[in-house]
Amino acid sequence: MLNQFSPSKSVETPLTKAGFAPYTIDQWSNYWFPAKQIGGISDVSKLGVIHIERINKLVKLGFNPFQKMDGALEIKINGKIAQTVPIRANPMDVISHEFQLDVPLQEMVVSYEGEQLYRYSEKDDMKLTRPFDKVDAPELSANQKLYFEARQHYYSRNYKKAKATYEELLESDPGNQQGRIDYAELLLRFTQYDEALEQIYKALATDYFDHQANFVAGSIYLAKGQATQALEAYGWAARSMEFRSSAYAIMSEIYLSEGQLSQAEDFAKKALRNNTSNIMALQPLAVIQRLKGGKESAEATLDELWEIDPLNHFIRFERYLAEKSPASLAKFKETINNEFAYQTYLELAAVYKKYNQTEAAIQVLQNSPSHALVNLWLAYLDPAQKEAQLKQMIDQSTAFVLPFRKETLPMLKWAKSEVSSWKVDYYLALNLMAMDQETEAYQLLKTIGKSADEATFYLSRSMLLDTQNGGNSLEDLEKSLEIDKTQWRTWFQLTKYHIKAGDNQKAVAIVKEATKAFPGNYVLEMEFIKLLNKNDDYKTAMNLLSKIEVLPHEGAGGGRTLYESVYLNAALQDIQAKKWTAATSKVEKSRLWPENLGVGKPFNPREILQDYLAAMVNKARNNQQQFSKYMEAVISQSDKLNINSQEQALVILALKNTGKEDAASVLMDKIKKEGTLSAVADIEQLLDYAANQGALMPDGMKDNGIVNKIIGATQSVY
Repeated sequence: MLNQFSPSKSVETPLTKAGFAPYTIDQWSNYWFPAKQIGGISDVSKLGVIHIERINKLVKLGFNPFQKMDGALEIKINGKIAQTVPIRANPMDVISHEFQLDVPLQEMVVSYEGEQLYRYSEKDDMKLTRPFDKVDAPELSANQKLYFEARQHYYSRNYKKAKATYEELLESDPGNQQGRIDYAELLLRFTQYDEALEQIYKALATDYFDHQANFVAGSIYLAKGQATQALEAYGWAARSMEFRSSAYAIMSEIYLSEGQLSQAEDFAKKALRNNTSNIMALQPLAVIQRLKGGKESAEATLDELWEIDPLNHFIRFERYLAEKSPASLAKFKETINNEFAYQTYLELAAVYKKYNQTEAAIQVLQNSPSHALVNLWLAYLDPAQKEAQLKQMIDQSTAFVLPFRKETLPMLKWAKSEVSSWKVDYYLALNLMAMDQETEAYQLLKTIGKSADEATFYLSRSMLLDTQNGGNSLEDLEKSLEIDKTQWRTWFQLTKYHIKAGDNQKAVAIVKEATKAFPGNYVLEMEFIKLLNKNDDYKTAMNLLSKIEVLPHEGAGGGRTLYESVYLNAALQDIQAKKWTAATSKVEKSRLWPENLGVGKPFNPREILQDYLAAMVNKARNNQQQFSKYMEAVISQSDKLNINSQEQALVILALKNTGKEDAASVLMDKIKKEGTLSAVADIEQLLDYAANQGALMPDGMKDNGIVNKIIGATQSVY
């Protein structure tokens, strides 16, 4: 099972987002496997997947092998061999076997040729006993909570929130050593080197030999070009096993960049003695060995790298540098087949730039696909190409030019001093925003004014600048459309602008024209349907939903969600008009999962809204049996709901409608205990709304969700 963990304040759990140590790699193996016609999954191994089912004394065994087998399954009951089942099978054959237990079962082991496939024990030794909840966790102080929140944001790469939370923490608790070090590291990531150094000095003033503080200090010194200071700090960091291999690897890189090959080789080998899989030490070692003329040793190091990371393009380029043959260059280039391939070349060039191997970096980039950022790097690294490469950069379109690397930032600042072009200012602004230096970025975007001649720029600026930052989104969007009407995203953003401004009529006119200009564009069509849904034009919306083709993709639930909303709203309209047959038809259609909407039907979908409406329609028709059936269906799905969901109000109403007042009170008490304050308030307002027979809409909840619409429509009718 794939479990994508996402930390949330609404879920109390000791499980947190894990971080990664610097200059290290983690290796693990994932096994994806099929299973068929065996009834389920009890256990899995590299040999196959097995399912064991016990029905009284009968044991049913199902097995799908993952490889060819010619041997026997051995079944032990309570430590003694009870069954031997000969098998001759190919991968994914279905092997079935049944037998009767003649003794009380205490332990069962199924194995093949000595390899265990399944084990059961009354003692359940496989079950982990460590806690997976926070029931017994001690209460954290306010500052401890802030630190954990900041760290989770950091590990989740939500750097802006992490920065704000660390600042709040250090304002409240200036002596928080770990928070101070993390904050300095975050400022380093944002290329705010002087501010980062100021923060790490405070941490070192508390503990001069703090290993992590010294590692971060070394990284800041290195970024500032202060190699001697960096070496001293990394030396102290290396006293810790956590940072030893990483610190030695960086020290190797520093000595390599200074041309001190023997020192560099010594520290690379020290790094590898402490972590034999340290790629960041193997790479400089291979370069050092090549520069020293050790062809065989360099090749052996590259072989080691290949065993760890065979997709590493550094390996193939180093072999090209050693051989300088057309064949080795072709082999290097033929493996780079990813989207935005130029980014792979930039990443590799950055490695050689770090080693101060400028000529190698230039050779990497000269083999890259054409791109404005490649032109920038070549102009910066090779004075002989400066003018030609800067001109090529300026001549290229800004589309898909998205600088974000810290290495690119000084290059763009240099380019700004060399040429006068709005494109350089635009790229610099983007790179500054990636480094959380938004004030300077916003100023650059504003100073460009109307000098740009590309629609892409105005579209981007409309989204990057809001009115608080001196932007004029409408003016930029209209300018973008004026320059180029063939970009559907401009039409889309212009529609969104007018929706946000509250001008739905204007939004409808724009998106309607856009859907004609870009037939089959499901993003525009969905936006049109959303507006039709909002404007109560359900007939047109339903017609468009039957024709739209949403491209299936991960998270493609928007089309189905919109489909459900349109049909439920249409059903509510029929209910208010007392058109029971039409309402029932639409409620039932809202349960469907049409293939054209881009997402498949879950195994057991939640249908509380549909069941509640079906119940109320049957109540209106005096069909008490069907009313009770659907109300029970609502109640039975309560375990599928988040405690803060407004649909909890419908579950409580269903409990009350079926005479389960006590159960309704228990559920409400649970919601009050476990739910957020805002969610509890919303649910209580909805229940009050229902108690008042739909006469009083809860404040702040008008047109704010389907649940209050359902309550309003059904309570006012009955």
